[in-house]
Amino acid sequence: MKPMISELNDLITNELKDSIEKIWTTILYFSSDWKFLSIILDFNSSNNMNQINIAFLNNNKSLPGHIKSSLLPMILLNYYIPDEFHVIHVIKTIKLIIQELKIQNQFNDSPRTKIIVKMCRISVSFYFWQDQGIQNWTYTSSSGII
Repeated sequence: MKPMISELNDLITNELKDSIEKIWTTILYFSSDWKFLSIILDFNSSNNMNQINIAFLNNNKSLPGHIKSSLLPMILLNYYIPDEFHVIHVIKTIKLIIQELKIQNQFNDSPRTKIIVKMCRISVSFYFWQDQGIQNWTYTSSSGII
């Protein structure tokens, strides 16, 4: 893991120079497919997350609003591209949160705003509206990926 991180840091810091001395600026992106990451990094097995978790724990600089530090700090957060599984997982989690908030009668503007912000962050179109007939809050289906 450390050699890959070192090479990526070097690529961002020193950029890329070709044979005719032209300098190429690079922008790194990352797809959050953790199984693929573990395979390309040659971890013991494709479902073994221990080595990735150790990499997270060894990097002690966390970003504002995040509990753990970035695995690849040279890649800006807005260049992390979630894969389809993670988008679907977030949508299902949000649906469960909405159900729980409705049961506890705590489904007000604050959680609705937070949910919309979270969905926008993963590029999912998500809206709430109040059904006037029954005074119930409804939301868009999970199929609306921008």
